[in-house]
Order: sequence, then C-alpha cells, then structure tokens
Amino acid sequence: MQSDSRHLCVISVDEKMLARQNTIAKLARPCCMISRLFSTTRQQLQQSESEGRPALGHQEENELLNNIRQGKEEMIKMGFHGPSLWIQNICWGDHDQFQHVNNVHYVRFLESNRMLFADKLAEKLEPARRKDIVTGKGESFILQSIAVRYRRPVVYPDTLLIGKKPVLPLGTDRFTLQASIYSLAQKAVVATAEEVCVSYDYRSLSKAPIADDFRKVLEEAGQKPEE
Repeated sequence: MQSDSRHLCVISVDEKMLARQNTIAKLARPCCMISRLFSTTRQQLQQSESEGRPALGHQEENELLNNIRQGKEEMIKMGFHGPSLWIQNICWGDHDQFQHVNNVHYVRFLESNRMLFADKLAEKLEPARRKDIVTGKGESFILQSIAVRYRRPVVYPDTLLIGKKPVLPLGTDRFTLQASIYSLAQKAVVATAEEVCVSYDYRSLSKAPIADDFRKVLEEAGQKPEE
C-alpha cells in the first residue's frame, strides 16, 4: 500500500509539472505572435519604401523644414517670440479614445515652450541670474494659472509650433504670457492659452517683485518680437 501511495504521489507531481509547462507555453504564445506582427510590419514598411511609397507620417526633410520655416514666419507675424518657438512632433500615442490628441498634452507642450522662452530671455542676463531663472534656485517665476482654449482637434501625423509673448504692461509681481499653438498640417492655430506667472523667490519660498533685469527683457520681448 505504501508503494502504491508513493507511486500515486509521483504521478500527481508529474501532472502538476505538465500543467505548469502547458500554462507557460500558452503565455509565451502571444509574445511570439507579437514578434511576428512587428516583423510583418517592418517588412511592409520596407516594401512600401522600396516601391517609392512613403510610410505613414513620413515627410521629406526639405518639405518638413520648409513647412517649419513658413510656420515660424506666421507665428512671428502674430507677434510671438521667434527664438523660443517650440517644435512639437505629434506621436500616435498622443491620441485618446476620441481620436484626437488628448487635451492634457497641450498643457505639457505649453510648459516646454514656457521654459524655453524663459531660457532664451535669460541668455541676455548674467550667467548666475540665468541659472536662477531656469533652475528655480533664486529669483525666478512660478505658474499661477493657465487657461487653454481648444480651437481645432489635432491628429497624427502633425508637427506643432508653440509660441509665447508677454502681455504689456507687466504687473509689479506678476506677468501674463499669451501663447499660441500652430499646426503645420492644418496651417492654422489650433489652440491658444493665457498663462499667469508670479515672480517668485525660491530661497524664501515667497513671491517677490519682478527683478529689474528680468523685467527689462520681458518688456523688450513684448514690445518687439525677435525673429
């Protein structure tokens, strides 16, 4: 009886091991399918390019650069600061289930442009002041509020240009930035925004009057946009 019991126990263990191996094989199968899918997609893209047909979202370099140049000219005509225009390529993953770029992404695009705008203005100041403004170590600024108006949906493929310009006159301890998002595919403004920024001392963690040097470059950017 003891021998039979041990024999049954061995059979039971073997069955469990076999079941576990089958489960692992089933789990691994989708990975193989995904690998084949990517391989097929690569082959299709390579075949498309070899036949002279551009892949989805592909644009000739000269055509893209020309569109960016024309878009920058339009933004500068509207009074936006040329040196800090932010170029944002749209990814397929930026879409949401409503089949357009999710609204949250616009705020992030505007944030990237805002920091580039600040850095380009701070280039005209002393290195230490530039570091303070860009890294938030001394007297800089902080975003108080942002209001975005969505005018047109954006879809992949597209490239956006985002620009800033200060609204004059500046306040004692705050200023407003007007922003615009321009679509190269639509050749039109797809969103606008108003950003209220407060002058802020990151050492004392409190608001402060706008520093004279930063006020000067802000006013210059608002009076005459640079190309």
